[in-house]
Amino acid sequence: MKKALILLPIALAIMLLPVFLLVRDGYTPPERVIAPRTVEVLYDESHGNVWGIHDTGFYGYSEFARLLREHGIAVSPLTITLDKALKRRVGYSTGKLLVLNVAKFQHYGQEELAAVENFVRTGGALLCIGEHENIYGSSDFQNQVLHRFAMEFKNDYVGDVIPHEKLERGDLEDLNQRAVSPILGLRDVRHLLSAPVSPRDVAPSYTELLYGYREGKKIAIAAGRTCGRGRVAAVGDSELFWNGDGRIGIGAGDNRRFLLRLYQWLLDGRLEPVRHHARCDFRRGTGGTGRKVFIDTSSCGSGIDDSPGGLRALAGFLRGRGHSVCAGDSCGDYDVRLVAAPLSEVAFPRDGGERLILLAGSRNDCAT
Repeated sequence: MKKALILLPIALAIMLLPVFLLVRDGYTPPERVIAPRTVEVLYDESHGNVWGIHDTGFYGYSEFARLLREHGIAVSPLTITLDKALKRRVGYSTGKLLVLNVAKFQHYGQEELAAVENFVRTGGALLCIGEHENIYGSSDFQNQVLHRFAMEFKNDYVGDVIPHEKLERGDLEDLNQRAVSPILGLRDVRHLLSAPVSPRDVAPSYTELLYGYREGKKIAIAAGRTCGRGRVAAVGDSELFWNGDGRIGIGAGDNRRFLLRLYQWLLDGRLEPVRHHARCDFRRGTGGTGRKVFIDTSSCGSGIDDSPGGLRALAGFLRGRGHSVCAGDSCGDYDVRLVAAPLSEVAFPRDGGERLILLAGSRNDCAT
C-alpha cells in the first residue's frame, strides 16, 4: 500500500507533463484535433511568386512544406489561375488553406479576387504574406486580396536600424529583429524588416497575432480575422519562413512554432505530428502480372491522395495496366521506387541494383 502511495504522485506527474508543456508559455491549443490527411495547403505559384514551395535552397520554402507534411497536411503548388484552382462546388473550401506569397509587380484578376473571397467565406482559410515598404509592389499586390476582408499591409517597415559596425561583422544573426505573440505564447519570433498590418474597419473578430518593434514601440506585423465561415491571416514578412540556415528563416527562434500555431489559429484545430511510419501494402492492379511500384514518402514527398499534388490518379493509371502500387515510408520488396517532389535528401542507388524514378522541380536539390 505504501509503495502504491509513493508511485501515485509520480504517475500523476507523468500524466500532467504534456498539459504543462502546452500551457507553460501561456498558449493553449484548440481542443479539436485535426486528423492527419484531412487538410490540404494550396500554395500559389501562378503569379511568378518569388519563393518556391519545393525550393530546397536558402531562400526556398521546402522546410515550410515539410513541417506541415510532418503534421499530416498535404501541400501542393498551384500553377493555374486562382479562379480555376478554387473550384466552386459545394463543400470544396472545407479543410483547405490557401497561401498567397510575395510576387514581383503582379496583380490578381477580378475573377481570382472573387474566387478567393468566396473560398474564405464558405469555409476556407487564407494566409497572405507580404513585405516591408511595398517591395516588389507586394503591398499593392496583396492588398487587392486583403481589402476584401477589411485588412491591409501598410507601406512602411517595422524593425530597428542595425548599427553599421554590426553590418560590417557579416553575421546573419545580427540582421534578425525580435517579435512576440502573446496570443500564441511566443516570445522569440525572428524576422527581418516587416510590413505593418492594420484593419480597415473596427470588427470584433480582428485579432493581432504578432508584434514587432520600432524604436521601442510595439506594432502589429501579423493579424487575422474571421470572415464568413473561414479565417484570414496576414503576415508582413516572408523571410521568416525561408529555409535559411538556423540563424535566419524558419529554423530561427520560435519561427517553426509560430507557423504551426498560426495554422492552428487559421484552422481552429490542433495539429499533431504524424508519429507512425507507414509501410507498403501493395494492391495488385488489373491482370496482376505487372511490376511492384513503391511510392516512397520518407522524404516528405507526394503520396497517394486527392490533393492537387497527390498521386492518386497516377496510382490508378498504373494499376489499370496491371501494376501493384503502394505508398509509404519503407518497403522491403519492390521492383521500382518512385519519389515525387521530395523535401529532404533522397539517396540514389549506389550499386545499380535499384530502379528509381525521381520527379522533382527545377529548384529542388534533394538528390544525394
